[in-house]
Amino acid sequence: LLILQWIGGLHNDAVLVALIALAVLVAQRGGWSGLLLGGVLIGLSLTVKQSGAAAGLGVVALAWAASPGRDWWRLAGRAAAAGVAAVAVFAGVSLGSGLGFGWGNSTAGNPLAVMSDSPLSWIIQAMRFLGYEALLAPTMRVLTLLAGLAVLVAWVWLVVRFGPRPGEPGRPWVVLLGGLLAFALLGPALQPWYFTWVAPFVALALPDLRWQRVWLSATVVVVMAASTQISLGSPLLGLAVWWLWRRFEARNLDVFRERTGV
Repeated sequence: LLILQWIGGLHNDAVLVALIALAVLVAQRGGWSGLLLGGVLIGLSLTVKQSGAAAGLGVVALAWAASPGRDWWRLAGRAAAAGVAAVAVFAGVSLGSGLGFGWGNSTAGNPLAVMSDSPLSWIIQAMRFLGYEALLAPTMRVLTLLAGLAVLVAWVWLVVRFGPRPGEPGRPWVVLLGGLLAFALLGPALQPWYFTWVAPFVALALPDLRWQRVWLSATVVVVMAASTQISLGSPLLGLAVWWLWRRFEARNLDVFRERTGV
């Protein structure tokens, strides 16, 4: 998956995920240094792609899990400090380089205007096909707002359900993966290479056997759909996923724990 999308596809997501991985690594130092360095790296990832912000929750959760003496005020203060560091670095690099906030320019367009696997983009493409050109701009604004609200709701749910609490680290790897997946699946655009945002971190979340089958089957779907085009490869794709699922179910393998030794 990574070879096809990062090397073969030359997507800048490779740089994005490298910076997120570094942020994850330094966050596990714990304390202020881990959070601030993690925030700086998340800020740098934002200069590559907006989705870097979706990893911010996970970085804070990982740093909190590595820090002794936990309470709500410390958590809020450190999360705010990491956020300020990220925004400062992002703004500083964007303005200092002279490149500005490219995605905010009028020439940047709207991700909904491009055909992708997001159902929201299908709505726009259907409207364009049916000739509703006059309604495209206001519809895209409304759908963009709805997508943003959906992502925020998903993030809040992740923090409430899996996030850290006083005296408890929660499940920080699930927060990291969930934050990135929410941005990809609920956002205005969805491309096959977005799956590489989470692929390097899946094993660290220690999914149970059922979720391992889901992840590995999803990897097959993403690889085959991107390389064969879903319209041509769908029968083969369905067969491959069915066979893979049955094999994992029959062997009952705990793949991620065997490979990581956890």
